[in-house]
Amino acid sequence: MIIPTYNEAKSIPFLLGQTVKICLEHGIDEKILVIDDNSPDGTARIARDYKENYPHIIEVYQRKEKLGLGSAYRFGFSKALQEKADYIIQMDADLSHNPRSIPRFLETCKNSDLVVGSRYVEHGRIKNWSLPRKLISRAGSLYAKNVLTLPVQDTTSGFRCIRTSCLRTIAVNSIRADGYGFQIELLYLFWKHGLRIKEIPIEFTERRMGKSKFSKKIALEAFLKVLELRKSN
Repeated sequence: MIIPTYNEAKSIPFLLGQTVKICLEHGIDEKILVIDDNSPDGTARIARDYKENYPHIIEVYQRKEKLGLGSAYRFGFSKALQEKADYIIQMDADLSHNPRSIPRFLETCKNSDLVVGSRYVEHGRIKNWSLPRKLISRAGSLYAKNVLTLPVQDTTSGFRCIRTSCLRTIAVNSIRADGYGFQIELLYLFWKHGLRIKEIPIEFTERRMGKSKFSKKIALEAFLKVLELRKSN
């Protein structure tokens, strides 16, 4: 389970508490990797404090500088491959993804290679977003889906489950994008290599604490990454 963090001191104790509880309740033998980009608000310190109670479950890696979401996932993927983990859960650190969905992701991934938590399939939901934000997000997903002909409705979702062995097939370290661009490129590589992709509905909740990482720069990177992938196809 990989959770990249940057300035998530307010949310990380709640997320770790809920996630550990779900893992213990369901007998899920998963490591939780917190990969922090040297957050000035002390996120890594708080995560390490929590690790003291669950040293066999939580690992905390504090990097020296802000290297980005894609870099954090590449780092986490390499750790999962080294540990020979069967599956990897990708989750945001801001409580927008409900840890109670984790068992459903793992069960679905038994017959899939990538499971995408979707806001845009039947029974998927978004809570506490304004209409303009919903429209921007939906338009971005449709843009990537249609330009790249991807078989997925929610192309930018950050709540996913991956069969770890497939990361070797797609040469994941070749991905250089960050943010939404990383999620789109990862999805594209799974599809390009003919791997099995499944969408399941999730309820996405806007963060209740901390500051959103969404920016025009991240949106532009994703837009250009889609065009780059289309040209390379």
